[in-house]
Amino acid sequence: MVVNLFNDYEKRNVWRALVVYAVFSTFAYLVNLLLASRFLSVNSTTAIGDTNSCERPEADPQAHSIASPRVSRRLSTLLSAAALTIYSSCLGANWAWQIKFLSSLWAETHEMGIWIYLAFVSLVVWDDIVLVKWLFTNVKGGGQQRSKKKTGSSMASKPDK
Repeated sequence: MVVNLFNDYEKRNVWRALVVYAVFSTFAYLVNLLLASRFLSVNSTTAIGDTNSCERPEADPQAHSIASPRVSRRLSTLLSAAALTIYSSCLGANWAWQIKFLSSLWAETHEMGIWIYLAFVSLVVWDDIVLVKWLFTNVKGGGQQRSKKKTGSSMASKPDK
């Protein structure tokens, strides 16, 4: 943000909290790798996630399959578990620091900017919680995020109007 260019970080203010949140986010690099790998169109030797979503030549489906889908799922599960551990640790440390810093800043200054910051950062926190849930589901599902739509069995139980 442009405001950070003109901020005096020798003074305690809410902008320091924003920078610390960003720094903690960089520690969770493995999560970003895992998220980005979902959209890579690669063969099964380099795929991290579900190999069923990878594009393969129709003529010889085994031409690029040195690694089996089972190995790829194990790798995805392992990476998801590591990412979940790293990300959760970073979030816990970050949120603890944010609470301590912002509560002491509020006790000193009573700035309304703290409440504005909390309103905006709550959206980021919500996104972090959604991502942790996705990682947990990915680990629990064996490295594959289940993307199948609900079948008619759940729909059949609802009465038509």
